[in-house]
Amino acid sequence: MFWGNLIFTGTLLLATFWHIDRFNWFFVTAHVWIILYIVEPVTMLYLVPRGAWSDVPTPRGPISPVLKWFLVGETALLLTFGLLLVLNPEFADLRWMWQLNPLDARIIAAWFLGWATWAGTMALARDWDEIRLAARLNILFGAALIGTFVFFFRLFDFTRATTIPYMVAVVVLTVGMLWFYWRHERKPPTP
Repeated sequence: MFWGNLIFTGTLLLATFWHIDRFNWFFVTAHVWIILYIVEPVTMLYLVPRGAWSDVPTPRGPISPVLKWFLVGETALLLTFGLLLVLNPEFADLRWMWQLNPLDARIIAAWFLGWATWAGTMALARDWDEIRLAARLNILFGAALIGTFVFFFRLFDFTRATTIPYMVAVVVLTVGMLWFYWRHERKPPTP
């Protein structure tokens, strides 16, 4: 499941290099930022456990086909918005829930692209036990986004037509994953 982390950190690195002139290089934090987003993806490639699920028993059985299609749809939706934010932030700004500048758009894109990759990787898995933790993290991420609606409600621009659909989509994806998690956890383990 590390591919989502790799895409996330890689997109942050791309955004950093794309807008390198916006960073203040007199502070050590700018240098640490660059080092972390170069070292982390490279480290993940070499230190991720290989074949971790190859010989592990999977008592909860396969992933339901409906969950796989849910994850494919989630991947397509998030990939679309993530790529839009990277490739055309000015166009995305016209349709976003708050005003975006190109650097912020590309930083936000890292979350969308990372989440899309995590969902796509989950859709490729065979067994529920293989994605169980990732499903929990998916729900946690969705819950965190819903938390932003509450804590930063006044910062959302409700004059933009996309604000309410964005909030609804996040809630639907989060509740949908929660429902699939509940359904798979209810299955009795196979011996």
